[in-house]
Amino acid sequence: MRAPLLTLALIAALSTTAVIAQTQPKQPAKPAAKAPAKPEATPAKARPKLMSRDELRECLARREANVTESKAIEAEDKELLTHADAVKSDKAAFENEQKDFVAAQTVLVADNEALRKRGEELSKTIGELKPAKQKEVKADYDKAAAELTARVDAHNARLKALKAREEALMQKIDDFNKRQSEASARVDKLGEAEDKWRAECGNRPYDERDEDAIKKEMAAKKAAGQ
Repeated sequence: MRAPLLTLALIAALSTTAVIAQTQPKQPAKPAAKAPAKPEATPAKARPKLMSRDELRECLARREANVTESKAIEAEDKELLTHADAVKSDKAAFENEQKDFVAAQTVLVADNEALRKRGEELSKTIGELKPAKQKEVKADYDKAAAELTARVDAHNARLKALKAREEALMQKIDDFNKRQSEASARVDKLGEAEDKWRAECGNRPYDERDEDAIKKEMAAKKAAGQ
């Protein structure tokens, strides 16, 4: 920003003299009219002080840092959106599996109750059967009980896995919420930095030659990997 050049307007003081024409008959002379008061000169405004090269260098560095942070926040926002979609998808899949689990458990509970009643009935009637038939009926019952036990074991294993998955999902949700909160704080911090830059640097004049020199310095540092 080039420093504005102030042109001071010099206002010349003007004065007039009243001339009274004399005619016949001669009139008494009137007092001369007073000259209008001289307007006050416009006070000269002080030329805004240019930033020093060091001050300008600091302001340019801060501006570049804010731009870099803004781009980083934008990239973080995109990652957060992808992360959010992944968490939502995982949550939906978990809820579907949970519904299947509850449905399977309902069936398992009903089958277990049916086998229990079957056992109670068998204990009442098995004595009325012939030994060979008793053996056959008992074998069928034991087979059904073994199958049900295997199903219960598998169901319990599934429950354990489902609980572990639920814990992992909750951790993902907590991590996302934490990351989102940190991103929000980061945006607020950048906003404060930008407001401070505008207040301390935005409207201050500087020499464009200093700006060109500093930009060359910054480009050289980037090229050198500093």
